[in-house]
Amino acid sequence: MFTKFRTLSPAVFASVSATVLTLVALTLLLALGACAPGAREASTDSGNFGVVEAPPEGDGTVFADTSPAAASGDGSIHDPNGISVHADHAAMAGLDPALHDAVLAAADRAAADGIELRVTSGWRSAELQQQLLDDAVVTYGSEEEARKWVDTPERSSHVTGQAVDIGGLEESLWMGQYGSEFGLCQTFENERWHFELAELEADGMCPAPPYTSAAERP
Repeated sequence: MFTKFRTLSPAVFASVSATVLTLVALTLLLALGACAPGAREASTDSGNFGVVEAPPEGDGTVFADTSPAAASGDGSIHDPNGISVHADHAAMAGLDPALHDAVLAAADRAAADGIELRVTSGWRSAELQQQLLDDAVVTYGSEEEARKWVDTPERSSHVTGQAVDIGGLEESLWMGQYGSEFGLCQTFENERWHFELAELEADGMCPAPPYTSAAERP
């Protein structure tokens, strides 16, 4: 290529050579830019407007819930790991004060045993309770069956702030074993995670769950 350019006048040859060198330099810069750190992230993020990566599971971190339900303070908890008993959340703030204090005391005792109690449900608004019941009807096929697991807003102790659900098998079993120290007892046979303040037996232990399910409660 440059052999042919030598037949041109020196001025033209110099101009063409400069243009070719400029194009080569630009090509190299573009190639290097595509490999630079952050270039891949920029290209992939451009199509994910509004998408937030989910936090790693099982690390116990509670992330701020920006859903409309949480914003309205209906007590809904969307983290599958539950929330800390110390969380500034409607589900905790709406609990009966005596129950709230008992849960905090139980959590301190559990922490000494290496157990972190986390709440998967506490106070709920009547609207949220109805929504959960409607969803359960779809899941179980009838209201009769659904009410064994989710009570009506008029009857639910979650709506009155008198019940708390403890997440995790080990954690709920711990509460079942030691909750009596704080007056916290399992209410329904089919819900090992559901605890309410209850009158203890003469020996200071919780009575057997008085109801097989929420549907049996008067």
